[in-house]
Amino acid sequence: MQMTIFLCAIVDALLSGDYWFFREQCKMRIMFEEWTEWHLTPHGWEAGSYLSNGSVLEREIPPDRVQTCRSIERKIGQRYSTEWAVQWEIADKQKIAELHGKFGRQYS
Repeated sequence: MQMTIFLCAIVDALLSGDYWFFREQCKMRIMFEEWTEWHLTPHGWEAGSYLSNGSVLEREIPPDRVQTCRSIERKIGQRYSTEWAVQWEIADKQKIAELHGKFGRQYS
């Protein structure tokens, strides 16, 4: 949503010829995005691969995982947000629910 607003501001500035506005908006909208993968295993949540400072560190996926989630942290302007997304999971929803009951959920 915020990225859409930002892109609309860029298009509006370019079409109107208001390049000063465009330059100022770019300064105010400095954005970063980092993420971490989390794997739910019978032993609990294990940190996986992550993106930080523009570099990805790959970690081996646990062979006994039942679910993989990604925590995505973004900064747009002065606002920070964190969202969770399920990337992969086994078909056995009962097993996932059992482990969530034991170790908690990383997302809502």
